[in-house]
Amino acid sequence: MDCKNCGTILNENFNYCPDCGARIIRNRLTFKNLSHYVTEHYFDLDNTFLRTFIHLFTKPELVIDGYISGIRKKYLNPISYLGIALTLSGLLYFLMQKVFVLEEMDMDVFNQGVNPVFYEKIMPVIYDFSSLVFILFIPIFGIAGWLTFNKKGYLFSEYLVVMLYTLAQFSILSFLISLIVLTLDPQNYV
Repeated sequence: MDCKNCGTILNENFNYCPDCGARIIRNRLTFKNLSHYVTEHYFDLDNTFLRTFIHLFTKPELVIDGYISGIRKKYLNPISYLGIALTLSGLLYFLMQKVFVLEEMDMDVFNQGVNPVFYEKIMPVIYDFSSLVFILFIPIFGIAGWLTFNKKGYLFSEYLVVMLYTLAQFSILSFLISLIVLTLDPQNYV
């Protein structure tokens, strides 16, 4: 048998390739195998996403300091965590545009008498570029943290990791809260 990833000749009793480390897959992809894989990787208590999400609430210093010091397998890396956060934000914006009709939402939060035509023109632009603006916050907050809160002597790049985790955690949490509010009372979401 050959490794499907690197082509190395394998012993029949190997579970992982000794050269590339890939898991040896012997079964065909059936619905049962696929559902087991999804359950095991995304809903297991040992899942790095769930562990990262929970530990960023309960012990954020372990997640962030651990990643900076070199512990990279225990928690989800900050780029992947940000990717999940941006995907959830995109899903939320899609739902706001297609399912929860924006025209029915009251966008004048502080009753300032803002022109509704202005909102109709500006909201699609805000939704289209919200991820870009979100990503631009990372270096801005990284510089602010590096200049003001640098008790641990972190480098600027290490503060970028701190901001990646922080903003992604905020985005994932706000996704959950926003989804609940949009489901229960979409008119008062804003």
